[in-house]
Amino acid sequence: MKLLLVAVTPTLLSLLVVLAAVGLLPLATGFPHPQPLHRKVVVPGALNVVVARNARGRWFADGVSVDDQTLERRLSARGDSLSVRFLPSDRLTTAEVSASLAWLRRRTKGSVHLELMGG
Repeated sequence: MKLLLVAVTPTLLSLLVVLAAVGLLPLATGFPHPQPLHRKVVVPGALNVVVARNARGRWFADGVSVDDQTLERRLSARGDSLSVRFLPSDRLTTAEVSASLAWLRRRTKGSVHLELMGG
């Protein structure tokens, strides 16, 4: 048992030193704390609408289920004063998200911002 402890101690000590050095690396290099890349976009004076799309392709505007035609009418009726935040389902493919975003942008005179759920 004593022989095993003598053999393992240098390895554990080396591991502890390496882990501590890696943990202190951001502090030593002076890197700032991580910041989120995207901040919520707020357009002054604009009417903000949250539009979501689930994995089945169903649209939701401010939490209410709407069909394509109703959503299109609502978006085009608001004009330039509309700011849309698009929250696609995480089960949609990249191509589906891209197509949905393009669809929203074609039907909205105001700005459309993509917001992804999760971390």
